[in-house]
Amino acid sequence: MDPSFFGSWKLDQTKSTGVEQLGKALGMDDDKIQLFKNMVYTYTIVPEGNGYRITTEFEGGIPKQELVINIGQAQEYTTLDGEKAKITVNINGKAVVENHDVLSKNHKLVVTRTVNGNIMSLAIEASGVVATAALNRIS
Repeated sequence: MDPSFFGSWKLDQTKSTGVEQLGKALGMDDDKIQLFKNMVYTYTIVPEGNGYRITTEFEGGIPKQELVINIGQAQEYTTLDGEKAKITVNINGKAVVENHDVLSKNHKLVVTRTVNGNIMSLAIEASGVVATAALNRIS
């Protein structure tokens, strides 16, 4: 993984697009879509052993999530709403591509992350719908 991804990043909500449409494509009700749309978080990635530790810390009392991943290996995790899922992270050129599979709902989600300077851009795709987001480097 390119070292430009390492560090802490904070979501810039003003640069998010397509969140409502993505929520609907994933079968979320209106309350969950609003929660998802208003979510503020810090995303941190650091090298750990042969892999990477990803920590997502949310504002508003949502428990943080931590995951240690190895490139190309599926890793189980629990989504924010308690669903079992698998993530497989791969590198595609300078992009980090996360393939998420929410097992009980048969939802597939692909998150593509790129870094340009102090901005991490995300394209989040599910069921043909794409949302975008930007995170600013904070450390």
